Order: sequence, then structure tokens, then C-alpha cells
Amino acid sequence: MTNLDIDSLDFDPLEICKYLTAKHWKKIPTNKSRTHLFCHPVDAYSQVYVPLDVDIPSFRRSVLEIIDVLHGVENRPKQNIIDDLLYPDNDIIRYRIQSPQSTLGTVPLSAIDQLVGAVVKNFKSSILDVLSPRLHHPSMKNKEMDLFLQNTRFAEPERGSFVVKILCPLFSVDSYEPALIQPNPIARQVTTHLLTAAQRLVSVIENNQQEEFIDHIKADVKQDKISADLCLSLSQTQIWDDSSLELSSQWSVLLPQDIEVPHSVKIPKTYFSHIAKIADAITPSPREQKPEKFIAIVDECHGDINEDGKREGLVVLQVFNDGGEKFKATTNLTPEQYQVANEFHGTENLSEKAERAKLQN
Repeated sequence: MTNLDIDSLDFDPLEICKYLTAKHWKKIPTNKSRTHLFCHPVDAYSQVYVPLDVDIPSFRRSVLEIIDVLHGVENRPKQNIIDDLLYPDNDIIRYRIQSPQSTLGTVPLSAIDQLVGAVVKNFKSSILDVLSPRLHHPSMKNKEMDLFLQNTRFAEPERGSFVVKILCPLFSVDSYEPALIQPNPIARQVTTHLLTAAQRLVSVIENNQQEEFIDHIKADVKQDKISADLCLSLSQTQIWDDSSLELSSQWSVLLPQDIEVPHSVKIPKTYFSHIAKIADAITPSPREQKPEKFIAIVDECHGDINEDGKREGLVVLQVFNDGGEKFKATTNLTPEQYQVANEFHGTENLSEKAERAKLQN
């Protein structure tokens, strides 16, 4: 590894310390100013210095030495170690597209558009599966999902066929309390569910158990929490007929991971059509789907006086769905409907009105 390999990366010494502490390295006293010295928990001869000043000339050299030492004691690829030092509180999910068309590490823009859309749907489906298991998610809207997606990041693609890397902060939804870390934050549940569900689908197809699986999911979706939306979005990650997918995880060092959860799942090119068929089979018919509930508040009234001297026309509504998502909708109302809407527009909460009256008196 050369200095050029890491010159463009913004290493944070506190994040490096966080990683070493999570790996049980021991901080020991040192005479060097503004520098932490860590010792390996077993091998006392394995030591690393972490300068706290990133602007000093020796900082990059120290980072290279840390990476080399960790590579030696952990026997892991240096790229994975770099990712852990940069993002110790992130689960990292990789989508490796394997196809003769991607051997140079590039894909057409049209194919990337499909892949990115499928990946986003993967995570939307996974978080809804975790929080509200059902066969089909008609809305794809949820407050926790929005928080998760706002903080989840696409990282720079990696070489090796074509690899899309997704950074999933553990505490994007749950708050981070160092003294009391959530044992199973929502973000970890989402990444775990994604890998586990993919492995489950691969196993079902390999053992020719699609029919039994479909019946099982329909009878009790809350057991496996695998929705039609997740199945469909996984099938859509196949951007060419000859492409396969390796879905892999690099779990954050801040939390232990269940050893039964796979680190890597390979979906051969011939499996995607089966996954799509499973998605179709477990999608409820329109008649079976539970209608979504909405609550609307009159936000704006823009009606005009008609020939009869009554006001009618445009009203803007603030609409809330089951997931707490709000959006605006417009509608044109008759004079009778407009009168009702106008009565509710701008009304105060009764308790607030009473309190204001007290202050005026």
C-alpha cells in the first residue's frame, strides 16, 4: 500500500480509537504529546500509535502503519480494515454483480439506474419487514425508514466485477449512547434481515421448496418477515440475464453479530426468475389487500365565489397515512363541501383557545 492509496481518505483519529477499543486493544500511557498508544490484547509486541492531530506530516504514515499491523494480526483484506477504521459504527453491505459484461468493473448508466433503484427498494422493504411484517407493503412510507435512508450512504464502488458498497450507520434510527449501546438497533435488524432473507430464498430454491415456502409465508409472515416487496426488489438486482449477485456484509465492530447470520449470500443467475415468481405468488390480490387509512387536515382554502354567491373550489389538505408520513393533496369542492372544509380551516385546539382567553382577561 502506498500513501496515494489513502491520501484522499479522511481518517478520524477518534474513529480509529473507537475501532481499536471495540477490538479490545488496551490504551497504555505514553510520553508522546497528543498521541494515544494501543497494545494488542494478546500480543504485547503489537502496538500502534494514533496521533490526534490529522495535520501533522506523520499522521498518514501512522495510519499506514496501523493498517499494516491490523492486517498482520487480523489476517483480513486491507480494504476491509480501511473501511472499519473509516466507518467503525457502520454495517457495510456489498452488492457484487458478476457477469462477463462487468469484468472491467464498469456497467452502462441504464443498468446502474435499475440496480440503484433495486438496492433502495431492498432497504425500504427490509426495514418495513422488520417494523411491520406483512405480505405486501402498499405504502413504502415510514418515519423510521426515512431516518434510515437519510443516513445510509452509497460509498465509492469497488473493483472486482462491479461492486456497490452501502454504508448503514447503526444509530441512524436509534440514538447512540456509549454507556448503554442498544443491543439490537433497528439498522442492525435491517441489515441482518436482508442477508438472512436472501439466504432463506436461495435455500428454498436449491431444495425445490418454493410451494411449501409460499404456503408457509402466507400462513405466518411474521415468522420469517419476508415480504413480496423484498423478493421482488432482490429479483430486480439482476441487471442482465447472465449476471449473478453476491450479497455480503461487513458488520460493525461495535456490536457482536449472531453467528447464524450469513456473511455472504450468492444468488446464481438462474435463481432470480424463481425469486420473482415467489414475489408474485405471495402478493395479495387487490381484494385481499388491507386498505390504507388516511387522516386529512384542511391546510389552505382558495375557493372563489360562484354565481349563486357561494364559495367553492380549491382546497389544500395535509394528509397523514398509517406510517405517520405526511403529504399535501389538492381537491375541488362543491359549495356544500367547501363550507364544511372552511369551518375546519384555521380552527384552534379548544384548550389553546381557552388558555388564550385567560391571558386576555
